[in-house]
Amino acid sequence: NVKMENVFKVKYGELSDREKRVLRDKFLFESGISYTAFYHKLRNNGFAPLEKKCIAEILGRDKNELFGDKNY
Repeated sequence: NVKMENVFKVKYGELSDREKRVLRDKFLFESGISYTAFYHKLRNNGFAPLEKKCIAEILGRDKNELFGDKNY
């Protein structure tokens, strides 16, 4: 089994501390998930398609570029 690379985790790591905080706080507000669930999803590449869309909109970036998705 080849595990898919967690593209977003790498992109997230490239953000400034302030950008990470703003993204996380806005996403938690929009999605209603918990702080710990956010980091669990980040570690495990576990964001659902609508969550990915929300993150991309918050960052003003392309969802496919952020997550390496080919089929969305």
